[in-house]
Amino acid sequence: MINPNRISWLCLIAFAYTIVTLWSIHGDLSSRFTREQSDNWQQPIATNTLFPSAISAQQWHFDYESTENILANVKLSDTRELLFNPGLVSILTKVTDSLPQDMSEQGLQRIGFLISKSFSHLPHEAKKLTDVVINFYYLQHASNKVQPVEKNTQSARNQLKKFLEKEIRQNYYLGKDVATQLFGKQRTITRYLLERKVIKENPELNTHQKKQQLDALSNPMFNTVKGK
Repeated sequence: MINPNRISWLCLIAFAYTIVTLWSIHGDLSSRFTREQSDNWQQPIATNTLFPSAISAQQWHFDYESTENILANVKLSDTRELLFNPGLVSILTKVTDSLPQDMSEQGLQRIGFLISKSFSHLPHEAKKLTDVVINFYYLQHASNKVQPVEKNTQSARNQLKKFLEKEIRQNYYLGKDVATQLFGKQRTITRYLLERKVIKENPELNTHQKKQQLDALSNPMFNTVKGK
């Protein structure tokens, strides 16, 4: 028969051993967690399976806060609709400048997602703003690849050609309706001035012919329209 005192003594030893073992494991885990946390955060295995690309500021390579601050200046109409006007062009230009060059489609989709969150109270306008921001980014990216026209070395005819190419590019990336709302007045005036310059520099026209063609031009600064 086992002595009760002996049993109590064995239980005490076992309990003490368990406490020491658990404390050792806890210390090892704490040490490992501290080291791993200081090195880099790791996604859980389940999360990593669904989202293999970790989301972080370093991965996206842009600070949306500065972009968000720019978009906060977007103007709405009295009916809470997005205003497509030259003021929006200025904002879109600043937004594009705040973003990295050569952003991937995934990165631009991320921008769209963040815009939708910033304007969640106006989902329809958020969608329009998202579209115009992304399309304007593509437009600026394409425009940056075009060689600028040197006014002092290029003829008026070539300047007009480049301008019309720019107009086509704006219509292509933004859609003709949106491009007209954003650039319409500026484009009309620029085209008018360039067409006048082309006529004046045309060596094949005499003074009378130049005057006739100049008079036939519609002057947007006087709100006149051909045929009216």
